[in-house]
Amino acid sequence: MKHVPTALKNGEVLIGPFSVSGSPTLVETIGYAGFDFVIIDCEHAATSPFGAELEGLVRAACAADVAPIVRVTKNDPGQILKAFNFGAQVVIVPHVNTVADAEAAVRAGKYAPVGRRSCAPPVRAAKHGFIDWHEFYRKQLEETLIFPLIEEEEGFRNISEIANVKGIGGIFFGRKLG
Repeated sequence: MKHVPTALKNGEVLIGPFSVSGSPTLVETIGYAGFDFVIIDCEHAATSPFGAELEGLVRAACAADVAPIVRVTKNDPGQILKAFNFGAQVVIVPHVNTVADAEAAVRAGKYAPVGRRSCAPPVRAAKHGFIDWHEFYRKQLEETLIFPLIEEEEGFRNISEIANVKGIGGIFFGRKLG
């Protein structure tokens, strides 16, 4: 499976589509088609960002050897936590318009000392506790990425400041609204 954080750090060009379906079969098919990643869209698809449904889609991506990226519905600590706990490599957070919005997303997605993400060693991303906790903690802190989605006028006006928030892994752009 492509490791998105490493590939981006190395300047690789990555290609992958959105999945706006709650279908694990579609996510698997995207992987078998050879894409580098799939964006599992909880904002516009009929997919719950909280439970077994999202976990199943991330599991399908991993089974098909395609990197899971999750677009949550809003800048919500619970949604961001679940996406990373299920195994997302990247979480896209929509409607980030200010530095405060970006900082909130980082706090939700990163463990201390960078953020305030709560921890539970037996989560799926830690192979249900079979990855050494200290190793898992380090990798999650260093290798998971939070991408604010900039799509509104206010976000575009604040893009430079948002991009400089410590812990932001990149910027994802949507259509400019407003």
